[in-house]
Amino acid sequence: MSIAKSGPRTAMFLDIENLIGGYSGRGQLPPLSLREVYRRIDASPLTGAIAIRRAYANWAHPGLSMMRSEIVELGIDPVQIFGFSFGQHKNAADIQLTIDVAETVFTKGWIDTFVIVSGDGGYAAVAKKLREHGKIVLGCAWRKTINRVLESVCDDFLWLDAIADGETASDWATERSGGTAGGPLRGGSDPQVPLVFRGALARTSLPAQAETLDGAATFLRALCQSCQDDRHTRPLVMRDGIGMSQLRTLLSARVPGFDFTQHKFLKFAELCRYALAGSPFCLVQGVNGPSVHRRDSVAAEEGPVLPDLSAEEVRTPSLERYVAVLAHGQPPIRLPETLVVTAAAAGEIAARPTDDRELAWWIEEIYCVLDDHLSPSREQVKAMLLATAACGVFVRRPADRPLSEQSLSLAEGVATAADILGRLRAGCRDRIARFLGAVDDSLIDQLVPGGAGDGAGDGG
Repeated sequence: MSIAKSGPRTAMFLDIENLIGGYSGRGQLPPLSLREVYRRIDASPLTGAIAIRRAYANWAHPGLSMMRSEIVELGIDPVQIFGFSFGQHKNAADIQLTIDVAETVFTKGWIDTFVIVSGDGGYAAVAKKLREHGKIVLGCAWRKTINRVLESVCDDFLWLDAIADGETASDWATERSGGTAGGPLRGGSDPQVPLVFRGALARTSLPAQAETLDGAATFLRALCQSCQDDRHTRPLVMRDGIGMSQLRTLLSARVPGFDFTQHKFLKFAELCRYALAGSPFCLVQGVNGPSVHRRDSVAAEEGPVLPDLSAEEVRTPSLERYVAVLAHGQPPIRLPETLVVTAAAAGEIAARPTDDRELAWWIEEIYCVLDDHLSPSREQVKAMLLATAACGVFVRRPADRPLSEQSLSLAEGVATAADILGRLRAGCRDRIARFLGAVDDSLIDQLVPGGAGDGAGDGG
C-alpha cells in the first residue's frame, strides 16, 4: 500500500455483487483478490490517500467468506445489504451506494476523487453528477460487464481483467504511457516522467529547433494543450493545474539541452509566463507555488493570475530586474532598502578595522549604533553584512566552516567606507553582468552609493 500520498482526498465504493458476477455464481467471472484491486486503485496517479473505503454486499452470504477477511485487513467498511423484500437484493446496493456518494459530496468537500468499482450502467448518472461538481471519477470493472455509458463518463478506468490475468506494473505503465506492447511512444518511457503525464508527453509533437527559445516556448504551449486533452491528465489540470516541477521535468525529458537561464530567465516560471503569453493557459500563484491553468477556468480562491512576460521585459534593464538578479544568485545579495543605511553601515564597518568577530556580533554592533539616529531594522543591517561578506569585504576564518560560525575581519585593502562601497558595487555589477550582459550604472547608483575601488570595468 502506498504511504507517499498526501492528504485524505479519495473515496472508494465497491459494489461487490457486480464485482463477483452475482451471488449465484452464474456470472462466470474469474476469482479475484480484493487486495489486488485495492493495490491497483491505490497506485493510480489519479487517486490520493484513500480516506473512505466501503464495500456493499450481503456479507452473510457464504460465498464471501474469503472477502470478509480481506476487507478487515484492508480497512474497508462492510455495508450490509439485505434487500427490500425476501430474496431480493437487486438494486439495493446501487441505491445505498448512490446515497452514500451523494452524502460524501456534500458533507466532505475535501474528497475530490471518487472510485466506483462496478460496471453497472446505473452509476453513469452518478459519475456525471460527480464531474459536474468538479470531482474526478475513476471506474473499475470487468470488460464483459461494463456499461459503455459508464465507461465514457469516467475520467479513467481500471480493468479487473488485467488484474486477474496478473498484469505487471510495466504492462500497466505501457498502457498509461500511450504505447503498445512493442514499446511506448517517444518520450513516454523516461523514468523521471510521472506516469500520468507520459501519454500527453508522447503525443506532443517536438517542433523544429526545439532547443531555441521560440522552439521551447512552442513545445510548452503544445504540451499544456496535450495535458488538457488527455483523459488521464485532464482531471489533474482542472483540479490542481500543472506544477512548475512537473512541467520542467516534461520539458527536460523531450528537450534535455535547453537551459532557460541562457535566455535571461531567472526562474522556470518566468519562462512559462513568456511561453504561455496570449495562449489559453496562464500561470496562477497558488499557496504551493505557481501552476499552469486554463485562463477561462481560474477560480479566485486558487490565487492571482501572474501577468504574461515579454522578451523585452526580460532583457530590458530595470531596478526591479537588478534586485531580482542579485537575490537569485548564490549567495544571494540583498541590500538595505535605503542608500542612507547602506552608506552609514559601511562607515561603521570601516570604523572597526581590527575587530575579528562572528557575524552575529557584527550585526548587533552595527545595529545598536545606527539605531540611535537611523532606526533601521535588524534585517536591513543583516542584509548589509551578508552582502559585504559575499562581495569580498571580509576575510572569513576558518574557511571550511559556514558563515555563521566564522570570524570576520576586514580584508586587505579595505580601510574606508569608500573601499567597502566600492567592493559592494563591484560585486553587484559583476553578478548582473554575468547574467544580463551590459550594466546600466545609473541603476547601480540606486542600489549602492558611489565609492572608490570599483574595479568591475564597464560590465558590457
